[in-house]
Amino acid sequence: MSISLVSNAQALSDTLTMPTHSTGNLLVGIATNDNAATAPTKPAGWTSLWSAGASTSAIAVYYKYAQSNAET
Repeated sequence: MSISLVSNAQALSDTLTMPTHSTGNLLVGIATNDNAATAPTKPAGWTSLWSAGASTSAIAVYYKYAQSNAET
């Protein structure tokens, strides 16, 4: 099995348009919350891998396997 980057995306808001992907791809999301100690809310259907918060910022990492090429 090989691992390769298929596509990526970034946003400076609460929403993100998913990049091109295929059924079965591992999707990984990394979200930050500046000026708050609370980690960003996990999107529905995603699994929380890790999160941490401090007095001025927080971060969370989520993942899921794409069930189709139209995941959101």
